[in-house]
Amino acid sequence: MRRLAYLDNAKALGMILVYYGHFTGRLYAEGSFAAYPHYKSIYAFHMPLFFVLAGVFWRPGRSSVGQVCCTKAMTRIVPVFFFAALSLPVWLLFSHASLFEIAGRTLDYLSGAPELSWPTWFLVCLFSLEVGVQALHRWVRLDRAARCIGCILGLYAGGYLLTFYGDALAAHTGIKANFWFINESVIAAAFFLAGYAGRRWFLDEQPAWLNAAATLVGGLILFLTFDLNTGPFLSQHAVVLMTESSHGHPLLFPLTAIGGVVFLTGLARAIELPSLTLRFVGRNTLIYLGLSGLCMHHLDYALVGALPRQPGSQLAVLALAGMYTAVVILLFAPLVIALRRVAPELVNLPWHEASWLPPLGAHGSSRRLRATVQHPGL
Repeated sequence: MRRLAYLDNAKALGMILVYYGHFTGRLYAEGSFAAYPHYKSIYAFHMPLFFVLAGVFWRPGRSSVGQVCCTKAMTRIVPVFFFAALSLPVWLLFSHASLFEIAGRTLDYLSGAPELSWPTWFLVCLFSLEVGVQALHRWVRLDRAARCIGCILGLYAGGYLLTFYGDALAAHTGIKANFWFINESVIAAAFFLAGYAGRRWFLDEQPAWLNAAATLVGGLILFLTFDLNTGPFLSQHAVVLMTESSHGHPLLFPLTAIGGVVFLTGLARAIELPSLTLRFVGRNTLIYLGLSGLCMHHLDYALVGALPRQPGSQLAVLALAGMYTAVVILLFAPLVIALRRVAPELVNLPWHEASWLPPLGAHGSSRRLRATVQHPGL
């Protein structure tokens, strides 16, 4: 599968928004109301973006559900546990959490809750999603357009109800709500299949005027509707939080999310920045996703807590959060390079001779793993 520079840029911009969004969320939690529009607008679409991009490169296959489960466990779940191990010393040395609390967070991984590096929830959800989509495909043949569109609508409607009434279902079944993010994976699968259904738009060349029009429309939808979504939310914040299955209005949520996806990918296609930094981040999104847990759980708290006062204007929020994000992205670059070199298979990359580990791969063959490493880098 050939790489498209603009999609690498789109992934990089999306990952930058992950770091920026986490930081502005922390500012808002500490009383900076000026950070709220930044926080809410980013969370309205940045995770749907990654589910859509993953779906763009999905190809229906004949593999059994068991085969997909084994393969995706290598490329999704192994990195989740790896970043947990990488984060554990930081929790032990620098956090105020007790050993009992850290042990509890570690045990939560058995239920699919990556408490030591929470941003990797996306990989857990993607694992459940991909296994479920493969099972669905063997039943209804998702490579047929009409059936795919019907499944998108059905999955979204069913997923919304499943997540909205997740706690009630958990009380009746005895199974923890969002166990291995199965509940959220249903609604996320709708975005995943939307990416698959619209793959020609993303992969083919588009006339400049058409891309400009789509970008403009997507941007207008995003910025005019994100604050209209006032719920009902399941979390205490009036913000879309897919990790908590809190989506708000059943129609405004997907409208704003798709508008944001079209806007950001269209912007990336239009500007075509020849930036080595964006290209580097775009090709290492999984590693940056895992490392973002160090910011979310530790650095963000430390820096925001050390501020003499919270930024009181949106411009001040933009300057502070933008500078922080840029610095962290650059500081993490040497660690990203090191992980690519010494432990590639633990971060969903093919084994190479410079690795400090023996070949792992799916069923003991790293060559088979190469076929599973998709363009989005996730």
